[in-house]
Amino acid sequence: MKKRIIVVLTAVILVMSMIAVTGCGKDKSGIVGTWQLTGWQMNGVEQSLEDYGMGDVESTMTFTEDGKVTINMSENEAEGTWVLDDDVLEVTASGCTQAGLLQDGKIYLGDKTSGYGIYEKK
Repeated sequence: MKKRIIVVLTAVILVMSMIAVTGCGKDKSGIVGTWQLTGWQMNGVEQSLEDYGMGDVESTMTFTEDGKVTINMSENEAEGTWVLDDDVLEVTASGCTQAGLLQDGKIYLGDKTSGYGIYEKK
């Protein structure tokens, strides 16, 4: 089971590293800055990357006020744009859109099936 979770986490993180996010929204100031992947939420339970045996995974998303984002995952980098509508962040890549939430000072990006990557502002 733990191996399956690690495989799913790795796949989602890799997809997120290639994401182009699309951008406008009401109040961008809450998201502007650099966010680092710090954990994972599955079935409402938050755990650190270390708990999943992925403490060496590094992923950041840097959001700028003009609606652009740079996503870094280890040695891979992608650039795009983002949309924040209230607390809902929409992430689009390869024709697929993934919604996330800006909630309690964290970004939760993913879905109920695979879980949510948790990003915290640096």
